[in-house]
Amino acid sequence: MMPLRLMKRITSFLNTRRISRFAKPSLSNPLQSCLSSHRRSPPQTSLLVDLTADVAIVAYGIAWWFALSTKRAGNKHAGRFNASNAWYSTSVLLMFVHVGVAYAIAHRWSHRAAMEHAAIETRETLGFEFAPGLYVNFVFLLVFLIDTIWRWRVKNPRLRNPAKLACAIDGSIAFIFLMATLVFEEGPIRLVSAIGTIVIAFRYFRWKKRTDEGG
Repeated sequence: MMPLRLMKRITSFLNTRRISRFAKPSLSNPLQSCLSSHRRSPPQTSLLVDLTADVAIVAYGIAWWFALSTKRAGNKHAGRFNASNAWYSTSVLLMFVHVGVAYAIAHRWSHRAAMEHAAIETRETLGFEFAPGLYVNFVFLLVFLIDTIWRWRVKNPRLRNPAKLACAIDGSIAFIFLMATLVFEEGPIRLVSAIGTIVIAFRYFRWKKRTDEGG
């Protein structure tokens, strides 16, 4: 029990020192120092925040599973493409809910707190602070939403034109999801994401092969 208690005290002390160095409180104004330390404290975590993002990622993978389930684009397979678009819409909707819940619970509707959290996340994961990374998330959501509308308009996601733009959007969204799960996340979702990536990649190359053979 004593070594465990000692380790807890050491961890608590190191966390306090780390937050203190990051906050840089002013000794000349105790009230400002207190408020600054409060604003820069680690955000509260919530099961709902994590769950909405995790389910959105799973829905995104299922959407691609249906999109790559056939090599043809005829009306015969419209049901599969509608299922793909429905799961894709579910994913983007859950991502918007995720951001809203994170702002409400973790950051208490403080944009500054969200920026500071982004800086802490990038510093602990990548070794440098990049608070503007928060805006990358906003751009990601906007592109995700536009792509969802685009998919419903053409029904078959593989018929989006120009094709190069569609590929660029697909690659960007997939990259963001992979970075979020394989780099910034921990726990079961990292394993689920890795397995899902392998499965979808295998399905894509299989679909590509069948499409080339079928002309």
